[in-house]
Amino acid sequence: MKTKVKLYALLSAVALLASCDHTDTDLNSSLNSDVRFEISIEDAEWLDARPRVVYKDTTNIAGDTVILGKFQVGDELGLFAVRHSPGSTGILQPSNNYWHNVKLSARSTGWVPDGNLFYPTGSDVLDIYAYYPYYASFNNPTDIHFYVAQDQRASADYSKNDLLISKKLNHPRGDTIKFSFSHAMAMVQVQLFDPNGILNISNGTTLSARLGTNYPASPLLKRAATVNWATMGLGAADTQSDIKMFPVGHLTYRVLLPPQMLATGTRLVLTKSDETEEAAFATTDTITLRQSKFTKFEITVSADSPDFGGGLEGIDPINP
Repeated sequence: MKTKVKLYALLSAVALLASCDHTDTDLNSSLNSDVRFEISIEDAEWLDARPRVVYKDTTNIAGDTVILGKFQVGDELGLFAVRHSPGSTGILQPSNNYWHNVKLSARSTGWVPDGNLFYPTGSDVLDIYAYYPYYASFNNPTDIHFYVAQDQRASADYSKNDLLISKKLNHPRGDTIKFSFSHAMAMVQVQLFDPNGILNISNGTTLSARLGTNYPASPLLKRAATVNWATMGLGAADTQSDIKMFPVGHLTYRVLLPPQMLATGTRLVLTKSDETEEAAFATTDTITLRQSKFTKFEITVSADSPDFGGGLEGIDPINP
């Protein structure tokens, strides 16, 4: 336990709001319906919680090449719609909306609703609210309380936390409904650099990571929040816990969270699978996690601070 390991943390918050003005042309219509859809994801592709179908390059108005991230066949999203006359204000209700938690599924033939889906007759328009992934339990659109998984180590458990939301107001009959979804969550990535093998991760040994801990007097993360359709974001986060992080590559980990402040003293805990030893590191400043953006810790290991089983080491963020 005499070996020392020093971790230097570089923290940067980077906006990932690269707009995708293009749509998924393989999934731009629906069957059993007079309603047509074109659906895309607004934010930069690598924030997505899982690989999405990427089938072509295209160019935007400026002539730049854009690689499109897509929904996959089998994806499901939910729809609510409020019917009202042009010039009036539609009010989303807890129940019995014109469309109410209608499931829309991505198939090879297009976006297909669960049953028939029609525009209102006459001149009435629709305010349409959409979210992904679909949950049958989300029957009150004014109180969608979304929880991220406490254990995000498995790919499927991590991916289901990628809440996407979109809305379209005053939509007239007959026009194609074009949704551009944005990510409601924030993402944290931790990447360790160990060029000299100081961590001693032998064959068959893995290193897991969790953010936050229930250690006495240590701040916990908040993993739930309610969708706010007015701001197209989430309300104040709640429901505290630690969260086990998803390993995305060698010594690289990610977690999806509602936007929130990481309090001073929030711990990053690393654990070896073949030992009971852990290394704990704590923030020495508050850190803001923002919607649709990621915060990255880049940690380089050197040989002169506490090893596994050693004491707590502080990490200093560099504010963006």
